[in-house]
Order: sequence, then structure tokens, then C-alpha cells
Amino acid sequence: MPDSNEEIDERVANAVRDILAEREAGERPVIAEKAREYRVSKFRVQRRLKGIGPRISRKPKNYKLSEIQEQALLQYILSLDEIGQSIRYDHVNKVANEMLKEDHTENSTAPVVGEHWVKRFLNRHPELHKAKQKPLELERKLAHDPDLISNWFERFRALREAYGVFDDDIWNFDETGFRIGVGKSQWIVTSSHAKRHYLVSDNNREYVTAIEAVSATGIVIKPMLILPGKVHLERFYRDLKRMKCLWDCQILDTQMTSLPLRIFNILNAKVDPLDVVLFQPYKHWHAQAVNQATRTGCSKFDKLEFLTAIYGIRQSTFKNSSIRSSFRECGLIPYNPQLVLEKVKEYQPPPPPRPSTPPETEFQPPTTPLTPQALKKQAIRLENATPSRYKLIAQKFIKGAQIQVNTATQIKKDLAASTAAEKERRERRIQSQRQLQKGGVLLASQARNMVTQRVEEGGTQLQRALWREEDLRKELEDERHPLRC
Repeated sequence: MPDSNEEIDERVANAVRDILAEREAGERPVIAEKAREYRVSKFRVQRRLKGIGPRISRKPKNYKLSEIQEQALLQYILSLDEIGQSIRYDHVNKVANEMLKEDHTENSTAPVVGEHWVKRFLNRHPELHKAKQKPLELERKLAHDPDLISNWFERFRALREAYGVFDDDIWNFDETGFRIGVGKSQWIVTSSHAKRHYLVSDNNREYVTAIEAVSATGIVIKPMLILPGKVHLERFYRDLKRMKCLWDCQILDTQMTSLPLRIFNILNAKVDPLDVVLFQPYKHWHAQAVNQATRTGCSKFDKLEFLTAIYGIRQSTFKNSSIRSSFRECGLIPYNPQLVLEKVKEYQPPPPPRPSTPPETEFQPPTTPLTPQALKKQAIRLENATPSRYKLIAQKFIKGAQIQVNTATQIKKDLAASTAAEKERRERRIQSQRQLQKGGVLLASQARNMVTQRVEEGGTQLQRALWREEDLRKELEDERHPLRC
């Protein structure tokens, strides 16, 4: 069975290492003899000594970006990723075209990369991959600090111990919303080969807010529903099913005010049982109710239909096992903060990658320096290099310097663009806040004419101030030098 390419490359690397070691020792090894000793081609050994890698690692000649440009782009992407500002997928194409335009010196149009170039670029660099980035509110981002979450759990535990709070005295309440008549997509079985299938409905988009409260022992009390409207209709309540609960709870009832009540604020959605577990099936069963009503001939799922279906929706959602599971997933009952701390790790910036390559030995072929520190070390090696290795180290040094210059140029462009955008935002915010019209419809052309007319009539605030100052000065001069008859 013939040797694999990996085995051959390993033997070639050993032959090159021995040749470099003998040259450092002042000897003159014969390349052909070393090649026969390791059972490899002498031409392969010669190419490796010149710094030419295996064919599979070489860059094809029809690539738009040069090897230095592609390495610079890779370093640029990794540098943005380290500071938590990962580059957009469509922006990679733009940066590559900017690099091509920067290096293009001819009078013709600069080349550009193709439509699928980014996909092939990612295939060539397995350390990169495409991922979806979701927006996150600033307050939520700050609340994902592991230290803050640990302190929150410690205060929660201390409060329970200080007041002797039992599991059945721990409640979580939160609000969520529904669009009354909006369902969701679902899988169906059909003989039709059409690409899309639709379930026609009215899609009532009125918004309903539901406030729910659940106990750590699996109890749920009656909800508070906030519906849009000005009057309460009798039919809303005539057919509304009575919701079974342990008791009717009235907020601030005189019978409850004497009981000690401690409200512990939720720091993070990850420790909110309703948010973590229960509200997702709550919305699922609501969408199922909308779809089922539509299939049975309901052409308009309105507030009356919603109030009729809410009993079944809550019965399917707030099961004793589901409620207990929600407190367990949040690390509250039983007490286990590590469950939440493990989940918030994904919101933290990734640690800087450590070099996976082994430390360079004295006789290892030099590599391309991709960081300022590596470039500095390479410069020191270049100063102390022997004549046999000077050319190879110099080539790697120049290549690394070119990669870092290309990366720094792109980062400098980004910084200039960010500075210009911030300056424009500041200028927009300090512009006049004078009102043009109160209410009604105003066309952009009309607004521009109004602004122009104001400037022509009265000028800017600075101009009016200068005119007032000039008038006041003239009045003072007239008082000092009255006219003599």
C-alpha cells in the first residue's frame, strides 16, 4: 500500500531538519543522500528548503487576492473578533475589494472578487465560520456579567436564610404579550407539490398583555389580562370559563397587608422562570388555538375568541411539572447558580487564541510573523542569522511585515469611517430644535421652504444676536452724543 501524503510530508520535514542542523554545524550535507535515507524525492526536499510548501497548501494562480492580502484579511477578521466586533458576512467581500483596489496600479479598472468568493474563503480557513448575530439590549448585555449574577444568587440565598423563606413562598411574576389573531407556520401533509401553502385568516394584530405569577412548588394563580378597548362588554365575561386556582388573590388586600412581603428584583432573564421556560410554550399554545379556530371556520379571531380560548391555553402551559422545571432551569430551586453561569458564557467576548504551534527550535524552518511581537523576534533572528538561513528568514520577515501593513491599513480606514460617522451624529444632534408645524401633514419640500424663509427673514440665532448687539451699540452711541440743534 503506497504511503499517504501526510507520511511523505513528515519524512520530508525530518530530512529538512537534519540538513539545516548539519549546515549549522558547519557541514555540507548532500541533499540527494538525505532524500534516499528518508525515501523521499530530492526535489521535494529542495523545494522545502526554499520555503515552498506542499502543493495542497499552495495558493492557485487564478486567485484574485495574493497570499499576503489573504493573510492580511484573515488577521483583520480575527482582530475584530477578539474585541467582540465580528465582521459582517457581506462586509468581507467589501474589504477584499478595497485591498485589490489599494494594490492596483494600472490604468484599467481594479479587479473585484466574485459573488461566491466569501464562501470559498471560509472553506479555505476552517478556523472561521458563518454565524448569526442577534441584537441584544445594552442593559441585558451588562446584566450578563458573571460577577453580578454570582452576587445576585448570594443575595437571594442570604435573603432566604435571613427570613426563613420556604419554597412555596417563592413566587415569580412577569408579563408577556400576544397578537390576538396571529398564528404561526406549521407542518402539513399534502399531495400538492406547490412550494408554498397558506392557511387564510384575518390576522387580528391587536395586542394583549398577560401578567402571570407562578410558585416554586408548581402553583399558578389567575392572570391579569390587559386588552385594548374603552368599555367592558358583557359578552366578554358571560362565556369566560372559570379558571381553577388555589385561591383568588387580590393585590394589596387588607387581609394580606399584614404579611411580610419581600420583592426580589430579577437581575437577568436567565434567572426568570417564566421567561426561560414557560412563556415560549404559552405563545405556542396560543398560536395553536388561532390555527385550530381558523380550520374550524373562524374568520376573525378577536378578543371574544381569545378570552374563550385562554383557559385551554393556560391549562396546556402551566402544568405543575413545567413550573417546577422552570425554577430548576434557573438554578433557584434547588439552589444551583452554575446552571446560569454556564449559559451566560456565550455572551462574554472570546479569550484571545493561544498559539497552537510548538515553540520554534533552533533548526526549525522560520515561519511568517503575524503579530508585532513575532515580527520583532524575527528581526532579532535576522540579525543573528547565518548566511545559509539569512535569505529564508528575510523572506518570511518581509512577508509578515506586508501582511501587518495591509491589516493596519484596513483598521485605519475603519477608524476614520467611525470618527467621521460620530462627527456627523454630533452635528445632527446640535442642530436647531425649533418647531416648524404642530401636527398635520408636512411635505419635505414645504419644510425646506419654511426653513429657507426663516433664514432669509431673521437669519440664524447668531446673526440675530449680532444684529441686536449692533443696534444696542448704536443706541448707546446716540445717547453719548446727542444731536445738537
